[in-house]
Amino acid sequence: MRVKWGKERKAIVRTFNDMEIKEMLREAKKLTFFKPQKMDKQHIGYQTKFTNQRDYLLLLILIDTGLRINEVMNLKDVHITNKVLFFGNTKGKKDRVVHGLPLIYKEYI
Repeated sequence: MRVKWGKERKAIVRTFNDMEIKEMLREAKKLTFFKPQKMDKQHIGYQTKFTNQRDYLLLLILIDTGLRINEVMNLKDVHITNKVLFFGNTKGKKDRVVHGLPLIYKEYI
């Protein structure tokens, strides 16, 4: 006779509400207009306009697509005219194609 083990409860993941998302985007967008500045002792290097814009775009992609951060880091190709992003090696070990992306195209195209 086999003993069945009880299932572990999974924690409920808290999602951001619309106000929190707008606040994150507003703060990230402010950084894209700052002049390069030396970071504090805990952070090595410089905060540049490029890194600020990169971080803002990553935040937009995360919000617009709902992908995980590891999936977004595997961005393989972008087709601007077709409004398509190609991601490789996602969680299910499959490539993923994301269409649409209204937030990103509103900001950058």
